[in-house]
Amino acid sequence: ARYSAFATRVMINALFLEVWYHKRCPEALQDVVTEYKLRLALESWEKSLEICEPETVVVQLSAPHRGHPLIFNAMAVYRNTTARLMVDLKSVQEALRYHDPYEVAAAMTNARDKVKRSPEMLKVIQACFDCVEVAAVHGIRWVARTSATNWSIEHPLCGLDLMVILTLWLWRVEHDDEAPNAEEIAMYEKLRSLFDDDSVEMYGKLSSMVARVWGSMIDEVVVWGITKLMGESFKLHAQALSGYEEAMLAQEQAHSAPTMTSHNLAVAAY
Repeated sequence: ARYSAFATRVMINALFLEVWYHKRCPEALQDVVTEYKLRLALESWEKSLEICEPETVVVQLSAPHRGHPLIFNAMAVYRNTTARLMVDLKSVQEALRYHDPYEVAAAMTNARDKVKRSPEMLKVIQACFDCVEVAAVHGIRWVARTSATNWSIEHPLCGLDLMVILTLWLWRVEHDDEAPNAEEIAMYEKLRSLFDDDSVEMYGKLSSMVARVWGSMIDEVVVWGITKLMGESFKLHAQALSGYEEAMLAQEQAHSAPTMTSHNLAVAAY
């Protein structure tokens, strides 16, 4: 049996709502059976794209997709749903209601304990990679100038959770005492390669750079008011991540200063 692009879009919307309800349920932490079923349902949805009925659609050369636009939008929802099943950033989503970028940025940075390093998390990071890759393939600056009028609102909204998770995972890989394993290093380098673009200023750690670039990209041309809020929030989030790096460096220097002083005194005495 084959089904239409519209049916595909409706189905992923239904799965998104199922995940949302599940995560808001008080028994969600103990309900591993429902979570397993939802994960299987999402995998089935992705496989079903192969039997989606092709429709005759005129795709403009400037469009960010090569197939049906409904499938392109559905994939954004799919990536977000996959990520939410693993990490539900409820505090960030609630902070958006107050339209204060400082509140949203604080919620982003404070969510770092929700993002763990594990094989399961790597699958979510792959979804984050796919989200960034869509923009990187077309050029970050080009997407910044055209996505507001070329892309539907699903993309910045669904990208919010993914980019918060990605930046916090990158920060953990960069700063955790536990050294990254081979798979994490491979993913880190794969992400870094996406930003090997002359139009992107590469400085600082990758975690803060991704937050800064994403923020600049989604609020350069504003059509939807919420993208301006999200862009400003990501820029503040990038500053917070950089601030952590500077604070940790200062702490290390403070710890090493007394040792150096005593060493210098000993040399002088000698």
